[in-house]
Amino acid sequence: YTGPTDAEALAVLRWCDEHHPDGYVDWFAFDHPQLGPIELGGWDDLTTWANPPPALVAEEVEPHARFAIHQALCAPELSIGQLRADALGGDTWRITVGVANLGWLPTDVSAHARKAAMVKPITVELSAEDVDVEVLDGAARRTLGQLEGRASLRFRHGNDGTPDRGQLSWVVRAVAGTVINVMANHDRAGQTETSIELG
Repeated sequence: YTGPTDAEALAVLRWCDEHHPDGYVDWFAFDHPQLGPIELGGWDDLTTWANPPPALVAEEVEPHARFAIHQALCAPELSIGQLRADALGGDTWRITVGVANLGWLPTDVSAHARKAAMVKPITVELSAEDVDVEVLDGAARRTLGQLEGRASLRFRHGNDGTPDRGQLSWVVRAVAGTVINVMANHDRAGQTETSIELG
């Protein structure tokens, strides 16, 4: 970094004279207790070259803040949109869970991340507090892969099924009245949980 040219520095100095008088301080003599006679002054680098003057900071950062908020609102967001418990007889139940991505972006955010398998899949897990629940058809914790966001419909004329949703089911053994907790989790799309009472 070679710094501004003399002409550029002079232009900034003229601007400071009109808009930010504290941006440059004329040199003045100062008796330093250890160094003796010195001079102080020059640029306030922090509020001229590194950042805008304090009075102009809000105006400068406001568009960046709006962009950051817009970007956050585009992020993937998990939701449990369906939860059902169907009695199969003999204290057995089929628990069906539908998970949706309410966000604009897919859960893995980009095609590059998906191709390189950079993001872990959505996981959905059943649990119950202080009650015995036996999962009869596999693990209580299962993966659902990735879900598209609303952006995927933009280039497909809105007609390609429901790539933003997925469904899992479990067969469990538990007595009626048992409360089954369901938690869906994803590194980039967040976590959501709900529960259902059997019967």
